[in-house]
Amino acid sequence: MKYRSSFLIKIVFIIFLLLLIGFFLIFNTNKHYLLNNLLLESIVQPKVVNTQIPVFDLVIPYNSIKIKSTSYHGKWLLIRFWATWCSICKEELFLLEKFAEYFNKKLQIVLISIDEDWNKVNKLFVYPPSVFELGWDRDSKIAKQFKVSKLPESFLISPEGCILIKFTGFRNWKSKEILKYFHNILD
Repeated sequence: MKYRSSFLIKIVFIIFLLLLIGFFLIFNTNKHYLLNNLLLESIVQPKVVNTQIPVFDLVIPYNSIKIKSTSYHGKWLLIRFWATWCSICKEELFLLEKFAEYFNKKLQIVLISIDEDWNKVNKLFVYPPSVFELGWDRDSKIAKQFKVSKLPESFLISPEGCILIKFTGFRNWKSKEILKYFHNILD
């Protein structure tokens, strides 16, 4: 009888340990899944906007051309607000250049600097940039029209001139998730 109750206690203890291990495995897997989704959302998930693009004139300083917002009508457009004093803005320029090369035929990309001094911007680029246009919003007038709250900030604009999506913060423009996300939209 004593042997039997000792054996029963061991079985209950082993079952308890197995349940406890199972609980932790499920919890950690679930936690990993949640963290992965959170990370993916921070990489890809933008804010849906669905408003018309503001009317603006943009100066391209290296060739003194003025571009109107309406000149992009009929094309997919990504407008990226940035500044040279924004370290993450500068960090992602190479990634954005690769992204622009990848979607070259499907998406027009315009980088709009809000720097006060164009010379700081000028030092970062070889002119003319081949895969995107580089504009200057010296007084942040255009940025205010777009209600830019943080840098960097991007806006995806449909061929009909509607701001569909707003991306705030750093993006790994070469990531599989971003490329897939844009393929789903642009194709």
